Amino acid sequence: MDEKREQSLETWRRQIGEYFASWASQVVLVYLFGSWAAGRAWAQSDLDLGVLFDPALPPRTRWKLTLRFEVDLVGLLEGVGEVDVRELNAAPLAFRYQVIRHQQCLYARSEAERVAFEARLITDYCDFKPVRDHYYRYMAERLRRGDVGYGLTSRRRLVAPRSPASAAGPSPGATRD
Repeated sequence: MDEKREQSLETWRRQIGEYFASWASQVVLVYLFGSWAAGRAWAQSDLDLGVLFDPALPPRTRWKLTLRFEVDLVGLLEGVGEVDVRELNAAPLAFRYQVIRHQQCLYARSEAERVAFEARLITDYCDFKPVRDHYYRYMAERLRRGDVGYGLTSRRRLVAPRSPASAAGPSPGATRD
């Protein structure tokens, strides 16, 4: 990332922190993630923010605020092309972990809330990771065997083929045992 973009990012960090401080009753944490957090941003990169809302807010309110934040921040941050705000409350565990992985918290309502959120998230992620890894190994093996897909193709491998006589159904007058 060049020096000018690095200066822009530092200015944006400050502005984002100040902006979300005015939403303290509704917003708990805001993280920078994606290419900007990883230091891989280029001219067309959007600014990705993960927002953890107060758990008392209903989902519809969180959704409306997410849209408002995107519009407000595009107007506030000079030189940013696009801002993508993602709600963390209902996001999948693996996504939430990826957001905090680079430790780019731009706003925290309190340090205690940030530490509690990150500690719980890391614990949950580490607890679930063996299950996820097992699933990925299982799916990779199925892909190698060609045993994936929907419908009859995959069922045929699992069910013994029927004889032509049984495929036609029972003969007239046949009784069940």
